[in-house]
Amino acid sequence: MNFRDILVFLYIAENTKSKNIFSTAEIAEVVGSSQQTISRKLRELEKFGLIARRPTVKGTEILLTPEGKSFLKKIYASSKAALFSSEWPTITGFVCTGLGEGSYYVSLPQYYEQFKSKLGFQPFRGTLNLKTKRPVDKIVDNKIPIVIDGFVTKKRSFGKIFCYPILIEDKIRGALIFPERSNQLKDVIEIIAPVNLRKEFGLRDGSKISLKVI
Repeated sequence: MNFRDILVFLYIAENTKSKNIFSTAEIAEVVGSSQQTISRKLRELEKFGLIARRPTVKGTEILLTPEGKSFLKKIYASSKAALFSSEWPTITGFVCTGLGEGSYYVSLPQYYEQFKSKLGFQPFRGTLNLKTKRPVDKIVDNKIPIVIDGFVTKKRSFGKIFCYPILIEDKIRGALIFPERSNQLKDVIEIIAPVNLRKEFGLRDGSKISLKVI
């Protein structure tokens, strides 16, 4: 989801208080896009589960779903944090050996290309696993994830991956990743970065490392 998607979503969210019928021409004029682009954005918002649409003779009826309302709250919380707090949430973790699946999933072309385009870096083909004491789901609860779309092959389907940009040891930008389907323990997180973090920082199992969720 990009900035213009969020603009479209916010316009709908703001105006559903007084109406629920919208036209693509109306939204296009407000956010500065073509009607074709708005039609595509609405399909994407519906795909993400944030809105529900129904065509009528007067226009398109659009309503926020429960997921959409929850997403709106996250936008508010993130905006509030950005405006009134200069501190980035910090996570301290201890390196541990994972299930060995990270390299396989990160290397899948359907995921890998999205990581590059959506996160802004080319990830090392593997993940670093950290065991944490602090509940990470609470830290990222008010953050808006970057969503890596799932896909289907002839053999199986692959779920979405939710990513949160981080700064590792105040030096390297990376991302926390939360697969929609995961066998990892709840106190173990996975991170990706443009370098092999074990080699970059001389890490071994038990090494301590700090991250800032940005």
